[in-house]
Formats: sequence, structure tokens, C-alpha cells
Amino acid sequence: MAKVNDDVITLGNLKSRVASFLQRNDKSNSLSQPLENKEVLKLVLEQLVAEKLQIHEAKKIGMVVTDETLENALADIYKNNNISSEQFE
Repeated sequence: MAKVNDDVITLGNLKSRVASFLQRNDKSNSLSQPLENKEVLKLVLEQLVAEKLQIHEAKKIGMVVTDETLENALADIYKNNNISSEQFE
């Protein structure tokens, strides 16, 4: 579907992300009007490309997130929102 530097975004990646996007938006009812299939595909593909570009830039400047930092950030999210890891997932 797209190539970002050396990374490839496959149709499978896109379909999986579209399914997640639609599920999230259906549960939250955040979309006031249903989007057309092409609009959803375009929006999600743009998000995937942006993520790949951000990851490449982070690697380029040497940004590294340790497991400990990630665990601490997740613990803060759980605590601040009074939820468990299962509820978060």
C-alpha cells in the first residue's frame, strides 16, 4: 500500500488498523457522520505513514525508550485513570 523509507505498509497492516479504527469510533461514537470507505482508508493510511516517519526520525536522533520508562508511563496511566491493565487494553 505504501513504502516509507525502507518500511512497507501492507494491505494487511492497513486492514487491521482500519478495523481497530472503526471499532474504536463505533464504541466512542466520536464520528458525527459515517465516513466513506475511501475516506477511512485514506485517513488510516496517512496515520500509518506519519507513525513510520516519526519512528524513523526518533531513531535518527537517537531517541530510545527503555522498558522501565514504558512500564512507569503505563503505571501512571493506570493510576491517574483508576484502571487496571486489562481495562486499559
